[in-house]
Amino acid sequence: SGGNNSGIRIGVIGPATGKAVEERGLRPDYLPEVHTSEGFVAGLRNCDIAGHYFLLPRADIATKELAEGIARFGAQVDEVTVYMTVPATESASQARQMLSAGEIDIVAFTSSSTVTNLLALLGDERWALDRAKIACIGPKTADTAEKAGLRVDIVAQEHTIPGLVEAIEQYFTRKEIE
Repeated sequence: SGGNNSGIRIGVIGPATGKAVEERGLRPDYLPEVHTSEGFVAGLRNCDIAGHYFLLPRADIATKELAEGIARFGAQVDEVTVYMTVPATESASQARQMLSAGEIDIVAFTSSSTVTNLLALLGDERWALDRAKIACIGPKTADTAEKAGLRVDIVAQEHTIPGLVEAIEQYFTRKEIE
């Protein structure tokens, strides 16, 4: 396709990033069907990207999965850290109190780092999560939660915030029917 300047093509993992790109006057050329790093790489399988250059602007804690997957197809990948992921420690004590009091029904995790950061903030009070339903944006986040000893109740089929909301709604709709 290629509606962007200079023959540069833009790929995004999910629709929210695609929308952000469009708000800046550009058009994504590639959005995978499955909104994960694995989905992004899988969608490139039938494209001839050998010898092409990829720039991956990423978080400081991003895994190597995407870069390694693209490189396996013979492309050159340059990763650039463009933002830092830090836990919101200022609201930690309030969250800890609400969890301990059983005031939170659902804890929704949107990435593996949200799992590890919340567990780090809770420390030895992680038992407070046992009272809440655990919802995860996708299988990778769910795997991180399960490996950390959490019981995952809900996993979104579409790995987006709207997909997560829909999965939570479906979970509770089914519970009302049962």
